[in-house]
Amino acid sequence: MRRVVITGLGVVCPLGTDVKSYWDSLVAGRSGIAPITLLPTTLFKVKFGGEVKNWQPEQYMDARAAHRLDRFAQFAVVAAAAAVKDSGIDFTREDPTRTGTVVGSGIGGLSEYEAQHEKYMQPGGGPRTISPFVIPKMMPNSAAANISILHGLCGPSRAVSTACASAADAIADALRCIQRDEADLMVLSEGSGILILEEYERARRRDARVYAELLGAGATADAHHITAPHPEGHGAIRSMQLALKDARLSPSDVQYVNAHGTSTEIGDAVETKAIKAVFGEHARRLAISSTKSMIGHLLGASGGVEAVATALTIKTGVIHPTINLETPDPACDLDYVPNVAREGRVRRAISNSFGFGGHNTCLVLGAL
Repeated sequence: MRRVVITGLGVVCPLGTDVKSYWDSLVAGRSGIAPITLLPTTLFKVKFGGEVKNWQPEQYMDARAAHRLDRFAQFAVVAAAAAVKDSGIDFTREDPTRTGTVVGSGIGGLSEYEAQHEKYMQPGGGPRTISPFVIPKMMPNSAAANISILHGLCGPSRAVSTACASAADAIADALRCIQRDEADLMVLSEGSGILILEEYERARRRDARVYAELLGAGATADAHHITAPHPEGHGAIRSMQLALKDARLSPSDVQYVNAHGTSTEIGDAVETKAIKAVFGEHARRLAISSTKSMIGHLLGASGGVEAVATALTIKTGVIHPTINLETPDPACDLDYVPNVAREGRVRRAISNSFGFGGHNTCLVLGAL
């Protein structure tokens, strides 16, 4: 089985538009949540969220190119370019048929859909007022397509949409592409979390910096409810077990869990229950933290930015905190690294992503 390593990272998120800003803020326990500015909030009870602040795509691409991309695809293209630069790869020197793209998106170009529908419905509107770019901007695969075109990647190229598990599923798909010898390099993303995956021997030959090795993945379905997890965490349990089996690890080999951790009453309790079921007594020796405590829930993008955080945890030996954790549910009684980062040697880690519809995906990362 061909080994797969992470050699490049890129992020666009509420904590910044580069990996350093993102990671420094996570370690410092800074929140990226602020009042919403992108839409009127008069009718909403909640008036804050995790926006990418002061986003000006023209800083990263020409205005014409930006106009042809929905906001979600702009994030993906910019983060992908940063990840490529971080990896040191020059795609003009690569076999384009051996490089590919997998992009996850929870919805796709919803902003474009909304804008064009509003134009259509206005008095004097109709079909002739709709932009000719509406389909290429709103389709969920537009991020993958534009990244592929921009970098000349002619290998496998596809979109994944499994709600909040989209990015993790995209990463798992790319892992399989390299393991099966369908490609040597994949660019992965979900909205704003990009990882360059590379076949290990190839990365070693070019003396690439390796953040972590992607050791395995596991995916399951709850087959229970469209929005609620299975109350016993059956799907979450099996996804973690399958991922550990795929990575050829036992539960005791893991030191850190990047939790799905959405701070919902049922979700956190079920995830904790699932972690206890998988890890047994070792669960109390795990460090667990929620990246969402600082950036909110990026929906389909979550697994991408959380995989970046997990890789950096392994690379730096620093575990970012779960902020605003003051009065946890009694059912949530594990070590969630409350409020302050800590140093800790992490050799093996898992990252959980659980989505509406009962999608559960777990990734396993490790140090070389």
